[in-house]
Amino acid sequence: MKLYLRPYPCVYGLPLRRVRLLYFLFGNGLSPYCLLHGFYLYHHRVLYLCRVGPCRLDLDLFRLSFVLTRAANRFSRHVESTVHRPRGLTTAGFRILFTLWSSGPLPAHRIALLAGLSRASVSSVVNTLERDGRVERTRGDDDRRVVTVSLTPPGEAAVRETYEGQYALEQTQYEGLSPTERAALAEALATLIGTPLGGGVGELA
Repeated sequence: MKLYLRPYPCVYGLPLRRVRLLYFLFGNGLSPYCLLHGFYLYHHRVLYLCRVGPCRLDLDLFRLSFVLTRAANRFSRHVESTVHRPRGLTTAGFRILFTLWSSGPLPAHRIALLAGLSRASVSSVVNTLERDGRVERTRGDDDRRVVTVSLTPPGEAAVRETYEGQYALEQTQYEGLSPTERAALAEALATLIGTPLGGGVGELA
């Protein structure tokens, strides 16, 4: 497949302002022209939709969704690999420990809701945490069907130590933002979390 750059102000048929946006989104020190030469092969369908496709995508909306997802995934993977995994935890395991640490003993369905996990995931991860001595299950005195999960002393020590490591990464991650920018971003994201998904009921994440 031969690719040819069109003369300024278009690259691959895209207005230069869109090239600059793609450079911001995907560039890693490459010039926009070198970037697009390889980028086009992988993302030509998205670019087509942005330019002439039936959706005629709003690039500002595309940018918002892309950078939000990319930033969240990038930081989550970094925290898990540098903080959680070295301490014998997964991200899900840490979220369960943190939920129990902040909220006290809870039944599995409440952990799932507050930690933003499925019930099946909670059940599987709690099994691992219980095996490792970090949580324990107890049955209710009045109703033996009700099972409550609570932290053990080793579990509390683990979540405290892990969160200290995570907080250090959070400080580094957000040090480029001013306090005002941090507050504004947190407020915007809180509004987003409270927005119903697909016309349904908003969920905790």
